[in-house]
Amino acid sequence: MALTLHVDDRKIEEPDRAAIAREFAAIDQTTGFRGGGLSLVILTRGEDDSLTTAGHPVEGWGGVIREVKGVNRGAKISGSLTQEKIIQIFQSFARGDDLWEKEFEWNNLEKPGGWRIVIWLGVLLAVIFLVRKYLK
Repeated sequence: MALTLHVDDRKIEEPDRAAIAREFAAIDQTTGFRGGGLSLVILTRGEDDSLTTAGHPVEGWGGVIREVKGVNRGAKISGSLTQEKIIQIFQSFARGDDLWEKEFEWNNLEKPGGWRIVIWLGVLLAVIFLVRKYLK
């Protein structure tokens, strides 16, 4: 099962636990949401299994989308996820451990039209997160 980590404009083949943590840590932490700093991270396991999140290392990660064999599910998250938590989730996903999924309730999303819809959904979740953060 081939692993590929996409962090914004970087692509990392076969990342291990350390590489996943390192790539999340390498995201610009000085530019927050208000300054336009928003990151999209996608980890794929093979061709039909992926995990996507969007957010910021300091201000939090606004959502998690899991695609398996063309079916997208979004995690119901009441607030943002911390950098530490999202790294743990991605590391678990990378090693094939899906027990972390039991921590969330999931909604089925519309059938995907390819990678563009997954990316679009990640950005949409981040925008929703931003709006909620500004309204607080």
